[in-house]
Amino acid sequence: MKTWLAFTWLCIASLTSHGQGTVFFSTRVTPLVDARIYDIDGVTPLLGAAFSAQIYAGLSANTLTPAGEPLPFRSDAGAGYVDSRNDPAGGVRVINGVAILRTAYVEVRAWDATKGSTYEAAQAAGGRHGSSPVITVVAGGDLVVPPNLVGLQSFKLQLSAPPSIVTQPQPVTTGLGGLAHFDVTAAGSPPFTYQWRKNGAPLPAATSQNLEIAEVTANHAGNYSVRVANALGFIDSADAALVIAPLPAITEILVNPAALLLGRPLRLDVVVQGNGPITFQWRRNGTDILGATQSYFEDSSADPGVYSVRVTGAGGFVIQEIATVPTTFGLNVVSLGGGTVNVSPAGAFQTRGTVVTLQAVEDNGYRFYAWAGDVSGSVNPTTLLMNDHKLVQAVFNPLGGTVYFVNRNLGLGLDARVFDADGVTPVSGDGFVAQLHAGNTPDDLEAVGPTVPFLTDVGAGYFRGEDRSITKVRPGDTAFVQIRAWEGSAGPTFEAARLAGGKHGMSLPVPTLTGNAGNPPSVSVIPVSWQSFKLQIGAAPIITVHPQPQQIGLGGTARFEVQAAGSEPLTYQWIKGTANLPATTRILEIPAVTESDAALYSVRVSNPLGAIESTPVPLTIAPLPAIASFTATPNPARVGGPLRLEVVMATPGPFTFQWRFNQEDILDATDPVLELPSAGVGTYVLRISNIGGTITSDAITVSPETPPSVTVFTASVSILAGDSAELAVAATGSDPFTYQWFAG
Repeated sequence: MKTWLAFTWLCIASLTSHGQGTVFFSTRVTPLVDARIYDIDGVTPLLGAAFSAQIYAGLSANTLTPAGEPLPFRSDAGAGYVDSRNDPAGGVRVINGVAILRTAYVEVRAWDATKGSTYEAAQAAGGRHGSSPVITVVAGGDLVVPPNLVGLQSFKLQLSAPPSIVTQPQPVTTGLGGLAHFDVTAAGSPPFTYQWRKNGAPLPAATSQNLEIAEVTANHAGNYSVRVANALGFIDSADAALVIAPLPAITEILVNPAALLLGRPLRLDVVVQGNGPITFQWRRNGTDILGATQSYFEDSSADPGVYSVRVTGAGGFVIQEIATVPTTFGLNVVSLGGGTVNVSPAGAFQTRGTVVTLQAVEDNGYRFYAWAGDVSGSVNPTTLLMNDHKLVQAVFNPLGGTVYFVNRNLGLGLDARVFDADGVTPVSGDGFVAQLHAGNTPDDLEAVGPTVPFLTDVGAGYFRGEDRSITKVRPGDTAFVQIRAWEGSAGPTFEAARLAGGKHGMSLPVPTLTGNAGNPPSVSVIPVSWQSFKLQIGAAPIITVHPQPQQIGLGGTARFEVQAAGSEPLTYQWIKGTANLPATTRILEIPAVTESDAALYSVRVSNPLGAIESTPVPLTIAPLPAIASFTATPNPARVGGPLRLEVVMATPGPFTFQWRFNQEDILDATDPVLELPSAGVGTYVLRISNIGGTITSDAITVSPETPPSVTVFTASVSILAGDSAELAVAATGSDPFTYQWFAG
């Protein structure tokens, strides 16, 4: 049977293809194809001639056309499958436009045959219709067996529907020369047609589901939309803008350090403006640096070359040079003391591998002592290989008095070991250094000679002895000498380490005779009176408690006080206004205050790490209390009668009050009002005090009562009728008096 079918196909293909590709139209070929087709419920298979199916094929999924005649469906147990048993072509369909052995795109479409003789007619009439997913086959024909529809899938019919847009075209932002891509997803009854538009005008040949614009130019900017249509209608998508993004712009460049050196750390940063996303690629000498894709680039040991960055954004990319690391090493030669250094070959930058000759040249009054830094020893001249950046110091000592700088000589009784901050652990190794400081007095000490490292193991806490020449001290004179030690990583000098907060410490300055006197010169002297000391952590002064304002009465004592913290020793300088006072302790006392002492006072606290000045505070002269009014009720007072005394102050308080009677304090009488139920004979006063001083009120006197006594009286007067007469009387006794005249 299989042989007969193959022969039949070959015969039919030979008779019908005429060089065109063919395909075998069957929706069930066991076991290759099983694509049953269902009604719209997805359950009921299509049955009989009431339904038709037809192959649509072409060179692409967008160019499908009918291939051959439709077929009905089987009415027996094969319902849902096309019936090719009575097909004159034996199920073979010719694909117009597709050559033999070319790939063909194939789709099966089915419809309600009562609504139309073609798929399109049934769809337009609103009939049930449906189509399979598109598959590809290699076309047969002539002597090539037509292929089965392998891969064909079952599907179900649907009711006709006009198109609707499921996914709208999306805006695109790209740079000049970039690629712009728009696409749309539609639903409804296929087939669909598409027409893309720019700013409402149709675009020629833009009739696919997607629109792609290569090599975008400025003229492509605009709003793009698409019209989707089928047999039942059309729908227009929303506009999607094509925006031409500008190139990213580098607005700021940061290079650290500003002067880049070969083999030293570097960091390069750029600040960029532009449409994102923004990407970065750092380059050296035009070659990408692997993994350098941040907005910054760091390298702990910079290689030589030109560093640039490629910044890419939506608008494209720009490349900009950022910095150049030279191919030479820096040579820094420093003279310490009186002298110079000749460098050959000359120059502050030397090519890698160059051998440089250094020669120290002494000034008058100085002699070359030693090399320091990246060259050691005292050979002069010396050479240096430039395989890194180099710092060389030439140390020249003045021809002054000399001492032997050492802190241990058990034969002379010298043991001035130096300890760490715990006071127990000796400092050890070249992480700590010591240096001689010397001068004519303890107050003018200066660094003398280079630093020396401390020994390790059993020698920890000590350093190797070396001669030192003290410029400012004449040979044979007495010099004050001091050992200063510090943590070398904190700074190159004692002062720098102390300012940086590193560990540091010093011995007490001691006097010693210097050598280098006479002819021949005397030997250097060892300062045998040096003593051990420990390091401390440096801290600049801070004020923990500021002075407080003072208000003092004339003649009183003003007292200002400050509390400070920081590395000792701390010094104090009190200031009145802007003038320094002869006051250099933590407390300032001003006895017997006068008007001229009223001013702003502050204090400057200092140590070798810095200075800080307190907030200025005033000293004001407090006024004496002043009375606005002092009343007695009644006035005058009567012995044994009630008495109320009250004072009102004219100046602000606070005040203390003490009422007194006959020069003695009245118990608990400390208010500005005194209420007495029974006044005694005597004198009442009020003593009033504040910080400005004390005053005493006027006295209120209560006198004993005496009866009246007439001292003067006019007994009689002779007058003419009609004239006026005046009679007078004078009396003594206790007030108040009352008078009553009588006639006859």
